[in-house]
Amino acid sequence: MSSQENMKYEYIKKGNFEPDSSPYAWKYYKVYASHILVGELIRTMGSNRLKSKAKFKGIEFEVAGDCSFNFKLGKTYFEKIIEKDSKTEKDTALRVKVILEEAASKHHELQNFGLMPVAGGLNNLKGSLKIKDNKVMVHDIGKRPASALDRLDTFIFFLDYSFKMMKSLSSLENKVDLKKVGEFFSESVFTTSIKGENFSILYDLITSFEDIYEYCEIFYGLKSSTKTHTQLIDRLIRNGNQPISSVDDIEKYIELANEFWHARNFKKTHEY
Repeated sequence: MSSQENMKYEYIKKGNFEPDSSPYAWKYYKVYASHILVGELIRTMGSNRLKSKAKFKGIEFEVAGDCSFNFKLGKTYFEKIIEKDSKTEKDTALRVKVILEEAASKHHELQNFGLMPVAGGLNNLKGSLKIKDNKVMVHDIGKRPASALDRLDTFIFFLDYSFKMMKSLSSLENKVDLKKVGEFFSESVFTTSIKGENFSILYDLITSFEDIYEYCEIFYGLKSSTKTHTQLIDRLIRNGNQPISSVDDIEKYIELANEFWHARNFKKTHEY
C-alpha cells in the first residue's frame, strides 16, 4: 500500500468513519464546495458519519457524503445478468466482468464521493428509486426491488424531471390543476418528505436551483460552463430511466461512471 493510501485509510480508521463521510472525504468536498459549507463538521453522538451545515442563496440546510455510483450494491445483481445473458459472446462477458470488478473497486475512491442534502430525506431518496416500464418511481413499502440500485444516473434523471415539472406547473395561468400537482408530489423528489417536518426546507432548496446543471455544479462540482460536463449530465439523464438488463447495459453504465470519475479528478490524491 502506498503512503498516500496509508494516509487515506488512517483518516478513515480514526474514529471509525464511513469512507464517504470521513475527514479525508471532507477535504475533497471542500475543494469544490467550500463556498456553500458553513462552520465546523458535525458528528452526532454514536454516529460514524460527519455532516456539515451549508448555505445556498440564503437557504440553510445540512449536507452529508454519498457514494455516487453504488457498485457495492449492484455488483451481485450485475454478475447475475452477465451469467444469464445468452446473447452475449463469452469474450465480451468476461471483459465486462473485468471492468465491473474495476468499477466496484472504486466504490470508496474520492471521485465517487458526492455531497447530498439531508433535508427532507433527499439522501435516502436516491437509494429508493426504482424503474418500471421505463418510468422512475419512488419505492415506499416492502422489500427493496432489484431495480432499486442506488444509481446516480436515475437520481439525476429524477431530479431533472422534478425541476422541469415544477417549472411547467408554476407556468399555469390563473388555474391550478390540483390533479397534476398531486400526481407530481406523489412521484417527485418531494415524495418522501411531503409528510415530514423538513418538506419546506427541501422545497425552498430545490426551487432555488435554475436547473439540473446548477444542482450538479454545487453538489458534484460539474461546471455548467464546461461543455464536457454538461454533456455528461445529459448522458446521465438519458440513461437514468433505462433498466439495466443486459451486458451491454452494464457496460454503458460503467462507461458513465468512468466519465463521471474522470470529470471529478479535481486534484491529485496526494494533495489531500
